Amino acid sequence: MIGTSLPMIIWRSEKLTYGDDNGSGFESARFLIEEIDSDLNEIKTLTEEYFRNNPYALVKEQNPINGDEHAKIVFRPVPSRIRYITSNVIKNLRDALDQACSAASEHIKGKRCRHAHFPFGENPDDFEVAITKSVCKDIPSELYPILRTFELYPTGEGYDGGNNRLRMLGRVSGPHKHRIAISAAPNIVPTLQCLEVFPGKNGKVIFHHPLQERKNNEFPLVTLGKGGRARFNLQMTGQLIFANTKLRDVPVREFLMACQGDVRKIVEELESEALRIK
Repeated sequence: MIGTSLPMIIWRSEKLTYGDDNGSGFESARFLIEEIDSDLNEIKTLTEEYFRNNPYALVKEQNPINGDEHAKIVFRPVPSRIRYITSNVIKNLRDALDQACSAASEHIKGKRCRHAHFPFGENPDDFEVAITKSVCKDIPSELYPILRTFELYPTGEGYDGGNNRLRMLGRVSGPHKHRIAISAAPNIVPTLQCLEVFPGKNGKVIFHHPLQERKNNEFPLVTLGKGGRARFNLQMTGQLIFANTKLRDVPVREFLMACQGDVRKIVEELESEALRIK
């Protein structure tokens, strides 16, 4: 027998609550939004480190058929940590919207609302249908006016208003997010100064537009005929953009920061409106 001396712990039956307002959906939504600040700072730090370490190389390739010489810039993959943080921020922003909408609905109805997810639509008419159906059917009609003011559908022909940024957030965090994690890639704004060029035997000289002709993490610069050569100065400024989904080519950190501001404003207005109604 082993003797021990342990303090006695008495578990009481009182319900434990957390948060400054008993753990409500509003408190939870605010918590998620504010925690994103540290995520955005980490993305900024990782991005600066990535570009500061010159994550690229100048690569020359020869076409085996006609002998043309191709020069391009090849970048290393973006750190996977950035991909993880970005996906997490998008998820937390969408969760904050759902939690605030649910909390507002429950405050007004005075009961649990399982189907009070934050609504989106493809146009104003589609939004009017979405707000009453399926996962949104428990939203009380008293919240319809404030939700309409957010214009939760893309801009388009035949109607006024729309919020492309919020609608895109809804799409990339919606029911198809299980297919693939969102990813980021480098993007550059090059300044190319040609100092000397010899086109080679067939006289071919083609200067490419790196932004328009990039593929994955490769940016073409120039194509010369066999035996050609070129000397040039290249200066670049870089940023990270989304590499897949409907956000392709959109700057990562700028998009997330703007969405954070939008979501914070919506959560605040939903809470104020719910308290005003009841």
